[in-house]
Amino acid sequence: MQRIIVIGGGFAGFWSAIAAAREAHERGGGGAGIAVTLISRDEYLCIRPRLYERQPEDMRVSMLPLLALAGVEFVRAEVQRIDARERRLTATMDGGVRDFEFDRAVLAVGSVAAPPAVPGLGEHGFSVDDYARAARLSAHLRGLGGRPDSAGRFTAVVVGGGFTGLECASELAGWMRDLAASAGREGQEKVVLLDRAPEIGGSLGAGPRAAIASALKDLGIETRVGANLSAVSAEGIELAGGERIPALTVVATAGMRAHELTSGIGAELDPLGRVVVDASLKARDAPVVFAAGDAAAAWADEKHQAFQSCQHAIIMGKVAGANAVRDLIGQALVGYSQPNYVTCLDLGEWGAVFSLGWDRQVAWTGADAKMLKKIINRQWIYPPRAPDQKTLFDAAVPLLAPAADIEASRKFFTGVLAGARAKADAPG
Repeated sequence: MQRIIVIGGGFAGFWSAIAAAREAHERGGGGAGIAVTLISRDEYLCIRPRLYERQPEDMRVSMLPLLALAGVEFVRAEVQRIDARERRLTATMDGGVRDFEFDRAVLAVGSVAAPPAVPGLGEHGFSVDDYARAARLSAHLRGLGGRPDSAGRFTAVVVGGGFTGLECASELAGWMRDLAASAGREGQEKVVLLDRAPEIGGSLGAGPRAAIASALKDLGIETRVGANLSAVSAEGIELAGGERIPALTVVATAGMRAHELTSGIGAELDPLGRVVVDASLKARDAPVVFAAGDAAAAWADEKHQAFQSCQHAIIMGKVAGANAVRDLIGQALVGYSQPNYVTCLDLGEWGAVFSLGWDRQVAWTGADAKMLKKIINRQWIYPPRAPDQKTLFDAAVPLLAPAADIEASRKFFTGVLAGARAKADAPG
């Protein structure tokens, strides 16, 4: 029996496992001769792009029924070491330490927050990097109503003005207002968004800039640009210039890099710690390992590397899983490509901004963009609900767009939006 082990239970890992099972089933007569195992610290697929929202406890999906339907073995464990040369990995689990042998592995361990090294940030700051941290922030916010009055009781400072920081600050604007109102302290809420860069959201390009500025103004979010955080305490923050901002809630969103396991397989890494892969997502210098999602430095087309996002992780996972099987049985490998790229930035009660292409041409803003954001985040990125095996396997086929086409994307999402509007306007 040959064994494929997928390491990581995020979007890339889950879909790698399902795609590998599908490929083994299709090409091996029901999967005979190839076993697929997914190793993850818990059984849940965390809908990570939604963790800035309220009630993160509702944003996990158990993988167990779907993995069982696909014939994938699930092992709850934490991988500590991968020996690509010996084709073996070591993991810790409830029963102690266990070694696993594999013929091919898919490294889909994702990314982790890499916040700035600021005194007090680790102790007093919060994050929405994973489920546990998002749940901790949510519990903290729900407890603010019972805290004594103070200058920063209903003030939140968000560190980092990129994609996650903007979404987090925009959500917190409404959240803090509701918390203050519930405590009889209307008008005491404040959200401050700070970044070391000269402008907020600069990494998103010129296209969305006007919409972002309009949203921040309408939401009443204060900004500090060119700001260097020097210290964080239980009472607030201090900037390098001496400014102090009282705040009981400090959320760090700046910085991200691949999980440290990528450094142990003996493959080339990029500056973010991602495994450099070829077109098939096979790791250089570690030919029995494929990498997918945030752990992989892959090219989406001839000019652009894939971002660390579920949009790319899902497709990469499907390609890596299928290729792990194909590589084992000597079949031609699938080349990963994802030239069509969209961005949908949630801006809280203001709405959202939806852009097309790598240069982020704004197509919709406000309520329309928010409607598309909800469709993507609450429907499309979830695995199929209660499928049969064929439906699940069909969803795991790596459908790759042949070329970038902005107008085709615009037409497609226009149709999606029209359908959503019609459904919303339908009686009953």
